Amino acid sequence: MVVIAVKVALAQERPPLKAIPPDRRTPKLVRLLTQCWENDPARRPAAAELVKELMLAQEQKVSDYDQYHGFELD
Repeated sequence: MVVIAVKVALAQERPPLKAIPPDRRTPKLVRLLTQCWENDPARRPAAAELVKELMLAQEQKVSDYDQYHGFELD
């Protein structure tokens, strides 16, 4: 765990996005992760904004799943 922190803090490395399966690596998720990994903390999204974006992305994923599988929303 310390090795990861050193790589992120000192070497400005980030985990590879390729580690996320392609079917779960949506453009929105990639954008959010990239924003969260900004070196300048002032350019990172606020926690409340991040939670909102993640909830919207999750709702979209569920809606897409339901539509694909023929479920109707009430």
